[in-house]
Amino acid sequence: MSLTPTFRALVDELTEVFQENRRLREENERLKASFKVPTNKKKLTNREVAEIRRLARTTGMSQREVAEIYDVNPATVCRILKGVYHK
Repeated sequence: MSLTPTFRALVDELTEVFQENRRLREENERLKASFKVPTNKKKLTNREVAEIRRLARTTGMSQREVAEIYDVNPATVCRILKGVYHK
């Protein structure tokens, strides 16, 4: 089947657009996969939270010292003790 030059040019251009679209979709998926935002998974177990509360209230350790033991920010210890986290 013979296509007119104008129609052939349109088909060729449309084919290029589809190929570019496919390439961009694949690149977009690849980029999205490489920049996944980590989930805000809880770092401390309920048992560790109870131990943090016990240490801070009964041993005289500072919140900073407790935070260092559990590798968390001192603000996290403060929020645990105030009941903001792990109610």
